[in-house]
Amino acid sequence: MWGLVIVILLTFALASVGPAGAAPGVPAPDNSKHCGIIAKGQREYRVKARAVKCRFARRWVKRYFRRGQVAPGFTRTETSGDTPWYCTKGDRKAYWPERL
Repeated sequence: MWGLVIVILLTFALASVGPAGAAPGVPAPDNSKHCGIIAKGQREYRVKARAVKCRFARRWVKRYFRRGQVAPGFTRTETSGDTPWYCTKGDRKAYWPERL
């Protein structure tokens, strides 16, 4: 009887702890969505989004390329490398173009 109770308690204790984290040195998975390709002049960009819909991300990347406008409530940050800029809402990176 006590053995069954101990097994049940250990099962609940292990289930509440959750899965172990990733091994050290392993990069975190990229949880962004690939939302399509947009051309700007001679360059092509892959639109990526996180926490917003792909349609929203594509629309506002195009609008930024055409008019320099950013979606209301979002802040644009310039970067170097393959990602020329990205937009955040609060502290979360929401959408960005990536050079191909």
